[in-house]
This record gives sequence, C-alpha cells and structure tokens, in this order.
Amino acid sequence: MGEWFGQRIFPGVQLGDASLDAMKTQLCPFLTAAVGEAQECIKATPSQGVCTITSRDATRYGVDEGSIDWLVCPYRTLDHGLLNEVAHHLFDIAVDADALIVAAVTLDEPTTQSRIRAALAAGTPAFVYFRARLGGEISLRPTDRSPEFSFDITMVQLLPGSGDPEIGRYAIVEVQTMEFHGSYGEATSALRSALDLHEASFADQIGENPEWAGRAIQGPSIADTFKRTFYQMIFKFQLGLHTSCAGTVLALPRAVWNSWQPHLGRPELQADPDNPTLRSLPRPEGVGLTEEAPAWILVFDTDQTVGVSPNPLLIDMVIETDTPTLLHYAFDVAPEAALGGGATERLYADICSKMLNRWPELQRDSAADDRAPAQDDP
Repeated sequence: MGEWFGQRIFPGVQLGDASLDAMKTQLCPFLTAAVGEAQECIKATPSQGVCTITSRDATRYGVDEGSIDWLVCPYRTLDHGLLNEVAHHLFDIAVDADALIVAAVTLDEPTTQSRIRAALAAGTPAFVYFRARLGGEISLRPTDRSPEFSFDITMVQLLPGSGDPEIGRYAIVEVQTMEFHGSYGEATSALRSALDLHEASFADQIGENPEWAGRAIQGPSIADTFKRTFYQMIFKFQLGLHTSCAGTVLALPRAVWNSWQPHLGRPELQADPDNPTLRSLPRPEGVGLTEEAPAWILVFDTDQTVGVSPNPLLIDMVIETDTPTLLHYAFDVAPEAALGGGATERLYADICSKMLNRWPELQRDSAADDRAPAQDDP
C-alpha cells in the first residue's frame, strides 16, 4: 500500500502534522477538499483508506527503476491540476489559465455562487463537475438497442450571461483505476493495529516495517481491467463527438497505461515539437476520422518527490486519438503481433503435445501443417 487515507507510507514515509489525525479519523482528504468540510472515507472496512497500491518492481511495468503507483480509489483523482488539464484540452482555454472548478454538490451554496460570479467577471474560466457523492453521476439512459452508461466525472462549462451564468457544453472524463486480486483486509488491519499501538512513533515504525502495508496484497488484474474498460472507453469517445459535448478524456495512471501496451501492440507515439507533454497515436492510412476528434488519453502519476502528503498528481502525457485508431491498434496490430513469427504453429504444437501426453495413440492431422500460413504472413 503506497497511500493510506491520502498519506504516503511507502516506499518512503511522508507524513505531516495533520497526517495522524487524518488516519485516526479516517478522513478522505480528496472528498474533504471537494466539499469544503471533513468527509470520512466511504470504503468498506477491508479497503478503507486505501488510495494507491505501490509495486516495488517497477521495471516489470515499463518503468526504468524505483516503484510505481496503481490507483485503486477513483476519488484519488480529485486533483485540481488534473481537471484543469482536462479543461485546457477540451474547452480550448488558455494554457496558463487556472480555472475555477467546483463540485456540483456545492452549487447551491451562496459562497460557491459568489466565487463563480467573481471568476467569470474577472475572465477566469469556470466549471462545475458531477461525480458520485459530489452531485451524483450523470447517466445515459438505456434503450432497447443500447446499454445504460454512467460517467465517472462530467465537467460543465459556465459562461457569463446577461444576468446569472449560462450553462455551456459538457465533457466526459473517465478515470481508470486498477483492480487487484484478493483483499486489502490484512494490510489495513495491520496498519490500524500499528497506529493504535505506536501512535507517537507511527512514522518510524511503518518505515522500519514496510511489510505491514503489503500483507497478503496480490497482483493487479491487468487483462480483466483492460477488457472491462476498453468497451466503455470506445463507446464514450463516440459520445464525445456530439455537438453539445466538448469531448472525452480517459485519465489513466502511468502504471495502467504501461500495462496496456501489449494490448495495443505497443504503438510508437508521435511527439508534438512545441509541447513535450502532448502526443498523438499515429493514424494509419485509411484508418481514423478525417475531422478533428476531441478524444484524449491523459496519463498521470503521483509526484512522490514533493515530500508532502497527499502527493499531487503529475501529468506525464496527453495523447490525442479517436475511436477507429484505437480499434485498429487493439484489434489489428496487437493480434498480428501475437500470431506472427510462427506463433500459430507453436500454439497448435502445444495443443497436440498436451493431448498426446494423455492419449499417446492420437494422430496429429498432417493437413494442419499445409493449412498453416507462412511465418511472415499476417
């Protein structure tokens, strides 16, 4: 476990003056900041307070060295910097603009209304966002030919009006956390016990005994998460083409984006010469939309270098793409790579070997070799 109640406890311990109180009172610092008053973590006891799971062996997941964070709580992404980056790309506001972004649950408060009016009067971009427990999720109703979908975060632009502000376009923000096999229960139980027994020296104790935060935690469920997310991502990218929608952003932790590479054929991203953060997924000839598609993948990570908790989120890359291009990489490029280089022949040979081990008298179909494509065929 890398962060517990928003406080960094692994691989380094970064606890401040308010950290112990946050852990003792089971405070969620991200919901608290969004609402403006203390909010407890809403998770069930076995996973209560778990924000990130940190892998010590980062090289296994495409990082040169050190550790890598997997986000397991969607509220961990309630970060002003991340939402501000979304606003820059989808609503075409100035790069150096710091937008006012408020939770919809506070929209009926006079203080929030005054802040919005003042921001718009000063020329500052203003946005409201909806999500579960912060104004509620926005949902697309089902039909007899389409499923129901809920959006993780829905951002709505507010514009200066003749009197009160006007409601502008909306944008869809999907946040992909990672699911892990097993339960966090043994780790959270160990941390609660350590906090009860060693409150005064908790930081030292957790630093000397990092195994407490990793008790019985299993590995990430990468393939299942990709399959569950990919369909929703494609569907919602298409919704972003509607005229009242400013577009769709899929926000991925760097660990998740790295783990997705084999599923996408490990594409070579094209860099923007004027913006080191901006990338694009190359569109092969004949694939992709002819018009500009407002679909983006935003790759971020926790910034452990700041030395304070909660760690801010750091934007690694913003990748422009569209639905046909993503489908091409997932369903053309990756399968071609998987089945090339004699892989199909080896697969058939492996099947035959396993069956012959159980029934040696079986005969291999010699015609299968004739039907198999050449190794350099797609």
